[in-house]
Amino acid sequence: MSVLAIIRKAAIEAYYYLFDKEYQRRDGARYQVRRELRNRLVKDLRTASETAEKVVIVSHSMGTMIAYDVLRNVADCPQVDTLFTLGSPLGITEVQDELRAADVKQVDFPAAKLFRWVNVFDPMDPICGVDPRFANDYTVVDGRKVEDLEESNWGNWRHTITHYLAGVRFRGALASTLGIDLS
Repeated sequence: MSVLAIIRKAAIEAYYYLFDKEYQRRDGARYQVRRELRNRLVKDLRTASETAEKVVIVSHSMGTMIAYDVLRNVADCPQVDTLFTLGSPLGITEVQDELRAADVKQVDFPAAKLFRWVNVFDPMDPICGVDPRFANDYTVVDGRKVEDLEESNWGNWRHTITHYLAGVRFRGALASTLGIDLS
């Protein structure tokens, strides 16, 4: 699959999510995409919060849109300690416009449900490269702000999650969040 085909597919998936379009699977099952994915994430977060000392979300690409949306716009979302966004399109104005809470003029830090947000990006990643830094986009709330962390990936396709997960800076930030000493 070409890079252009991958970007086209991602744009269609984002459209279905952002505008809560109905999707029909091959088996005939239908669901509203945004509603369905919100419900699935909230269910998983509830399960995690029942057993874990800390709930940490590591999200990539379109998953970052879902994570932010749920943390900011779903009232019954459980508390999350840290959100990691990797290769995220959340810097794109049109995405921000659709995820912004109704009661604010600008996207903001979802402080009611989140303690810390680390945005990991490669400026050469075609999905986030247009506006990879979020600290200047998301309004500080209760002293909490997005921490931007540049992580250089490699290869022809700089959006690959395995490259982000292998990144030294990302792994250091994740280990610190989890209280793990890597030395």
